[in-house]
Amino acid sequence: MIKSTRYIPGFLLTAITTLFLTTAPIQAQSWDLTPENITRALKEQAGTVAGDSLRPAFHLTPPAGCMGDPNGGIYHEGRYHIFYGLQPFSSAPGGWYWAHARSRDLLHWEHMKAGLTPAFNLGLNHVGSGSTIITAEGKPLAFYSTGKDGSMKFWQALFSPDLSEWKHEVPEPVLSLDHPGLPEFDRFWRDPFVFETSGRTFLICCADLFEEDYVPVPIFEAKNTDLTSWEYKGILFSCPKHELRNLEVPELRPIGDKWILLASSDAPVDRCVYFIGDLDLQTTAGRHGRRQFLHTDALFDSARPLRMDSVRDIIPLRRPSRRLERS
Repeated sequence: MIKSTRYIPGFLLTAITTLFLTTAPIQAQSWDLTPENITRALKEQAGTVAGDSLRPAFHLTPPAGCMGDPNGGIYHEGRYHIFYGLQPFSSAPGGWYWAHARSRDLLHWEHMKAGLTPAFNLGLNHVGSGSTIITAEGKPLAFYSTGKDGSMKFWQALFSPDLSEWKHEVPEPVLSLDHPGLPEFDRFWRDPFVFETSGRTFLICCADLFEEDYVPVPIFEAKNTDLTSWEYKGILFSCPKHELRNLEVPELRPIGDKWILLASSDAPVDRCVYFIGDLDLQTTAGRHGRRQFLHTDALFDSARPLRMDSVRDIIPLRRPSRRLERS
């Protein structure tokens, strides 16, 4: 009696073998986000990445792994710097460190070494989203959110002169949910964005108030030049929850004589939104309530934020030329 056997097509067997051989070394090594582990993982995947015919021609892409939120874009010492969350051991989301690339023209990018890694000595195993700032004293600082002891906390790190490494001179978080005067924000508040205007430094972030029908964007003001002590000032801006579920990775920047508030939201659908208005810190700082700092311009209805996926109606999307693709 002859028993039947299962036949695996040769092309499928080759694909399975290739996948195993390319991922087995990564699976076998430690997934701790140390510079040594990260560098090894990216090097082991370099061949697979180089053979990807669909890889973007000139948009910034990671050396390998799963790319997360861009963080802290900044122009410093003649170069543009961008930082982004990167899970180097997998093509699926996971714990991040801050990958770093720099450019002189925003077209040609140089990937920097894996130096912006978690502060394991502080009990931190990954690095969340955040922002960067050059202080009035010229100190380049990073702020980011990472969980510890059951809730998100905001941490500060000091960059090296070329922004490729950092150290945590402040061993405690600069902000946590037990901060005096805070409403009952959810324990996953996150994404600190730090900015300076009129000689004053502020911080906004993503937060939620489960018992309220609106999504808040809280604002804090620095009480010292080291940016380690912060005072809660109130709610910068809010949006009804039936329109947007959250306002993640918020940024507030001047644009002409106005201010633009940008954020990402994952419900009811994934989208990026922005609001344009006026920032009046003289008359409203310290007061609580909705939309007390930012008043949307008449050209932009705050109840109907512009979805970034509609930009294609304004700016045609074009495939880069062959010459650019080969450069």
